Amino acid sequence: MTRTAESAMLIAAAGLAGFGVSLVNFAGGGTVDAQSALTFLVFLISFGTLQVAIRTWSPNAIPYLLPLASTIAAIGFVEVYRLDRSLASLQRWWLLIASGLAVAFLWGIRKTGLDPLRRYRYIFLLIAIALLALPLLPSGGPLPLRGLEVNGSRLWVRLGTTLQFQPGEIAKLLLVVFLASFLSERQTALSVSLRRFAGLRLPEPRQLLPIGIAWVASFAVLIYQRDLGASLLLFSVFVVML
Repeated sequence: MTRTAESAMLIAAAGLAGFGVSLVNFAGGGTVDAQSALTFLVFLISFGTLQVAIRTWSPNAIPYLLPLASTIAAIGFVEVYRLDRSLASLQRWWLLIASGLAVAFLWGIRKTGLDPLRRYRYIFLLIAIALLALPLLPSGGPLPLRGLEVNGSRLWVRLGTTLQFQPGEIAKLLLVVFLASFLSERQTALSVSLRRFAGLRLPEPRQLLPIGIAWVASFAVLIYQRDLGASLLLFSVFVVML
């Protein structure tokens, strides 16, 4: 995919978000208003800025991921807008903040590359498991950080009296960083199969041990939290990346 095609797909994703907002308005008896244009503009600024940063500081990055992320974000935003317009307004701010953080991250590693991520991958793994376990904190007590049970699943954490979030979303990113770093470093060892089992050529078990430990720990926490969807997603991420 060329960078021009990538730009066209980002514009299309922004248009999808704006068009989806208009459809929701029409379904509710309304008309096209400023919300459609604002949504289009926010998506264009967020992903357009990120694309410029990628071209500048990471020109060899795969061009397929950003359009895919923008399209998924557009569909998700329309769903949020359909359910709660006040949350959708907040979602636009989060999109701008996330884009800014991504640009800052790319600027921060413009000279070192991904070496810091590789160097501290096991720290990222420990942080990810700790984040997954945060919702298991007691719902009451003196701690400012409390776990919350919503619809039978303990996925949320409340900080203070107003701010609540799902730490598992951050944990998933850190797990991907760990897996990418681990698999990249051991690519040769994993591809040179030395054992056979049931007609399959498999790597040495010791090469897969850290991945197995990370998967079991993460999976166990999510199952205990009764979050089957996130458990299946995490399992799929491990399998696909491997």
